[in-house]
Amino acid sequence: MQLMADAYKAKGDTAAWIKSLEEGILKFPGNDYFFANLVDYYNSSNQASKAMEFADRMLANDPNNKLYLYVKAYLYHNMKEYDNAIEYYKKAIAADPEYAEAYSNVGLVYLMKAQDYADKATTDINDPKYAEAQAVVKKFYEEAKPFYEKARALKPDQQDLWLQGLYRVYYNLNMGPEFEEIDKMMKEAEKNKEADNKKKEVADAKNDAEQVVFMTEKALKDLGEKVTDSDKKEAEELIEKTKKAMEGEDAKEITEAKDKLLEKANALATKVYEEAAKNNQSAESAKTETKEEKKEDKDDTVVDAEYEEK
Repeated sequence: MQLMADAYKAKGDTAAWIKSLEEGILKFPGNDYFFANLVDYYNSSNQASKAMEFADRMLANDPNNKLYLYVKAYLYHNMKEYDNAIEYYKKAIAADPEYAEAYSNVGLVYLMKAQDYADKATTDINDPKYAEAQAVVKKFYEEAKPFYEKARALKPDQQDLWLQGLYRVYYNLNMGPEFEEIDKMMKEAEKNKEADNKKKEVADAKNDAEQVVFMTEKALKDLGEKVTDSDKKEAEELIEKTKKAMEGEDAKEITEAKDKLLEKANALATKVYEEAAKNNQSAESAKTETKEEKKEDKDDTVVDAEYEEK
């Protein structure tokens, strides 16, 4: 199903792609691919209300699903409905207390609230309202602090979740030793940025390739005899080449092998889709012909009336 959805997307058939995502969610509720892609499409195409409607529909069936709760929070986040975003991020955390990304985003929302409030507040230190405004801003940073610290504790190696957030928090709360530690880490991260980016590029390439390999292997198994021997052989050879590339650390080589495999996988899915569409069309045509034949038989049936001559 995932392979078919990717094939529709590759062909540019948005309507069929969206339909396949919706069907995938119903058939495979445990697979995050379908839900995440559908919501991302609605959100990126300025259909936030539709995305929210769909998230609500999914939550009605599974109210404690951490992904659905997180997505709803993320939608509120993008809509700048910060209090609602915090509420649903916290619900996602309640569903999974080790959800580091949700902790990080709660911290981020509090920072955004602090920035928005500071932008509107007076900057005149002689204004009687200045101290009051600074106290409100400080409160937002204090509220962000434990969430960023929890994200750090859960995923210390994933600095993108907490490093910059804690830098801002500790700086604005005048936390000397804590700020010095984070400042040092920020400088170290900047120095190692190029090497870290390369590592991330390789890791992302391997993750993408692994998904395509899994998806193609599953598709070959599911499609069975619908795939010709030559197509199956070619796909299996491309799978092996991709796996071989994944053993190395060359992101470009991994991506090129993955792309060739994905192209073949999409071609297989398209072929099966076209065959299914052809069979459906044939079935519809046969059904129409049967109806027409029945209509003709009915029209040809004449009932003779009795006539008595007087």
